[in-house]
Amino acid sequence: MLSVNQIICWHNDNKLDRVIYIDWLNCYIVTIDINNSKAQPIIHRYQEIESAIDGEQASLLNSDPYAKYLMTDSELSTIQCQYRDNAWKAVSLIINYGSSIFEPHERSRVIKEVSELCGRSEPTIRKDLRRYWQGGQIKNALIPRFDSRRGQELSNPISSYLPQILNSLYKYAFSILISLKENIFWSNENFQEFALAYKILTISHHPKRGRPSSLSYAVGKKLGINITIEIREKFRKGIKLFYENRQKMPLTKAYQKTLEKFFNKGYKLSDGILVPNLPLAEELPSFDQFKYWYEKDYDINKKLIAREGQIKYNLVHRAVLGNSTQMAFGPGALFQIDCTIADLYLVSKINRNWIIGRPTLYLVIDVFSRLIVGFAVTLEPPSWLGAMLALENTITDKVEFCKNWGIEITEYEWPSHHLPAEIIADRGEFKSYKANNLSDSLGIEINNTPPYRADFKGIIERSFRYFNDEIIHWLPGSVKHLPSRGERDYRLDGVLTTDAFRKLMILFILDHNNENLLI
Repeated sequence: MLSVNQIICWHNDNKLDRVIYIDWLNCYIVTIDINNSKAQPIIHRYQEIESAIDGEQASLLNSDPYAKYLMTDSELSTIQCQYRDNAWKAVSLIINYGSSIFEPHERSRVIKEVSELCGRSEPTIRKDLRRYWQGGQIKNALIPRFDSRRGQELSNPISSYLPQILNSLYKYAFSILISLKENIFWSNENFQEFALAYKILTISHHPKRGRPSSLSYAVGKKLGINITIEIREKFRKGIKLFYENRQKMPLTKAYQKTLEKFFNKGYKLSDGILVPNLPLAEELPSFDQFKYWYEKDYDINKKLIAREGQIKYNLVHRAVLGNSTQMAFGPGALFQIDCTIADLYLVSKINRNWIIGRPTLYLVIDVFSRLIVGFAVTLEPPSWLGAMLALENTITDKVEFCKNWGIEITEYEWPSHHLPAEIIADRGEFKSYKANNLSDSLGIEINNTPPYRADFKGIIERSFRYFNDEIIHWLPGSVKHLPSRGERDYRLDGVLTTDAFRKLMILFILDHNNENLLI
């Protein structure tokens, strides 16, 4: 039985047709020639194709010639991904019309509409649609069909093939001279042949292309070398070895190291140490050439990952394609919870001369509204108990809670005493069996961020920073910087007790919640 995307090989002319649609109800099949750059979909009766296969006039291929395009985005260049994605915008709209696009007139009408909508020319859309069908009806079938090696060769063809061309010319010139040597009496044609051979043999090398450098003007001739594919390959190896790594070597240093590694003529002893023996400067590629070809092949994502590491790239340099608010459909849908050690030293309320250390501060924030719905302050290290205190405060009636601390509010000022549908945490207290009770007993979905990905809950992380900048930094006993030698110990300036700090937190939260209203 035939299936979509199978390839039929016709034995009489070796034509390869791909099955792109099968209508089982009306018993017809649509195919397209995968090797014809102007191919159009052809409708056949299903019985016709089946009879051809049974009669050995055709057969089904076991391998797909387009399987080589099944690549991940990391294997593609930026240009390839951009072209594919732009083409896909138009093609995806066309295929949504279903089987009607296999009828030529309807297909032309649809392509015209999509062309006006996407701002892409009709011939280009036709070509992309044809490649989509021929390539197996996958998004990657729209990848430009050229490999990187061919692009490299075509980018500098003269330098690449110059040695072979010159060798052929030399052989031709020598053959002319040998034939002329045997002929004592030369005609005019013989003299012309001799002049051509002499001109060829006097070519010592291909002249340096491009604008002459300042040094070239000074000496009266062009200095430097042309960049060939072999030199570009050495550049790539040097970049990978000396620049795109965690040593974070500057490009100038990587250039020098590349010359010493790949362009030396050997090694010589200098003060008992082997050092690279480099050719003269005019026989080496310049730094500008090295920089030019690096920037031509430049991939910023690859560079940042190599120099900064995958963790820092994900946290600081990756493309931000959305925001946390998109994860919540409304208030109460998603809460973020986290804790930090506050940059403030507290004192005992029994004896103000006793420093009791820095408190652990928990915050719970509603992602959709940015409302701080709960908090907790403890003197214990981050723990499950502290997280539960914060969640308990989340479901507490805030009017009654604030009244206990001598603060009068209305419910409108802090309208939160509910459990969320989902909580996102950072693999700390909620990466435990105890957290399963929240799911099993209360139906709260628990999600933990991957390691080192604080950016996945950036709302609450920024709230800690905001609280530190606006409040804690200005309090006595706050941790401002590493103390200098002889400087006063800031811990001795602490005056706040845990109760005073909690009341300060309540006032800060009320101010925050009423400055960031949804309506």
